[in-house]
Amino acid sequence: MKDNNTDNVIAVNTLWAAEDLRYFKGSPELFLYSVHDHYINFTVKNHDRLLMIADPQVIPGPSTIAVDERTFNLLVKTANSYKNGFLEDDQVILEFDQVIIIISRRSGNYKSFASVCFTKIYFDVIKLTAGYYRSYIEKRVNEFQVSPAMVLLDLPGGEAYFREAIARYYPKLIKALLENNDRAFISAASELVGLGRGFSPSGDDLIYSSLLAHNCFSRDLDIINLIKNNLGLLLKQTNAMGRHMIVSGTMGLAGENVRGYIYSFEEGPATDDLIEKVLLIGSTSGLEIAIGIIYYVNILSELY
Repeated sequence: MKDNNTDNVIAVNTLWAAEDLRYFKGSPELFLYSVHDHYINFTVKNHDRLLMIADPQVIPGPSTIAVDERTFNLLVKTANSYKNGFLEDDQVILEFDQVIIIISRRSGNYKSFASVCFTKIYFDVIKLTAGYYRSYIEKRVNEFQVSPAMVLLDLPGGEAYFREAIARYYPKLIKALLENNDRAFISAASELVGLGRGFSPSGDDLIYSSLLAHNCFSRDLDIINLIKNNLGLLLKQTNAMGRHMIVSGTMGLAGENVRGYIYSFEEGPATDDLIEKVLLIGSTSGLEIAIGIIYYVNILSELY
């Protein structure tokens, strides 16, 4: 980090930046959304995905720019005085009361978080992997009883209303994807979107997991494009983080921890470490993503 000739303008280099940031077109305005221990979220005008600025400890993921610890601490310290910001070309410009911070995205490595569609699916492997991860969650069931998504594994957890909705509509969501029925998908998703508690609602985490799994395991992704074109009303029913999750799912974007987990279904081996890295996401988001993918591959396996 270095001063840029004036006392209140600081130029910053990135450690790395997500390649998918190029999809933020124009020079959209940034609005401070939330501040956390290791990342800061900004909503992006005219876009449904968030921009995240993270410290070096964050597991790399989409929509994210990582900066050094000193810069991140300065951003957290001055967050209460945030005035405005913009994405301009390859720069992020953030204006606070006493300082302007300019982050150059060109300076660090670019990382891709796009999913890779498997060329061949080994159903015996994915069934064994799904069983391994289900058993891992079951062994720790008492830790996860806050999540209604546990109903998809026939395990206790969550409030009855949320459990009933997930049990009824998530299977329909998966069926719609596997049958290339975009209308049925939107119909089922409309019953799940915004459902549940947490920074990103449980229903949104499950919708995300279904879309991500389909991006990896299906060779016919026409339905994903149809879903992308019909998300308008659906996205209005949830918060900014929920919208971010769902749109990221249609793009097949996932952090390195989730990518490692989902690839283990095809490439192996299943390990406690892989699922544990996913479970660390949010309070229940990682658990719900893990469960959603387990459920998807089990249904997929039944069809072949």
